[in-house]
Amino acid sequence: MRAKFHVSGLIALIISIMTAAAPAQSSQIDAASPDQLVEILKTNVLLTGDIVKRLAAQKRLAQLGKQDPQAVVPLIIKELSPPWSYGKTAVHQRLALIELLRDIGAAAEPSAPLLMEILANPQEKNQYVKMQAATALERIGSPGAKTATKQYY
Repeated sequence: MRAKFHVSGLIALIISIMTAAAPAQSSQIDAASPDQLVEILKTNVLLTGDIVKRLAAQKRLAQLGKQDPQAVVPLIIKELSPPWSYGKTAVHQRLALIELLRDIGAAAEPSAPLLMEILANPQEKNQYVKMQAATALERIGSPGAKTATKQYY
């Protein structure tokens, strides 16, 4: 019984520490530039990273991308442009960046040609990257994006 109390007390302490740290982390994300947010996103894609920080950066970038696509979408296009690396971290970074374009939606329309290129690229071996690109194109919704998605499926 005593050990059970000790574990539950420890869990409560951890939760209270995380709750206290969350506002500081949130204001840090809110104050970051789009460049910094992209780096936070890329740095925290794997389980060794901070998933909460990654999701906060992704959410903030999606908000900024919808408000001012010219400030965010070109950064993502630059990060996704060749030459590509196919290591585990690079694939997860590509997935996160393409997911961000999906979250931005129609405002990410300038990225459609690159996403179409990813779908058509026979060297792109990761089907999850292709599926994420197709999903982003669906959300973008332009006629060319819809056609590329239909051809992929």
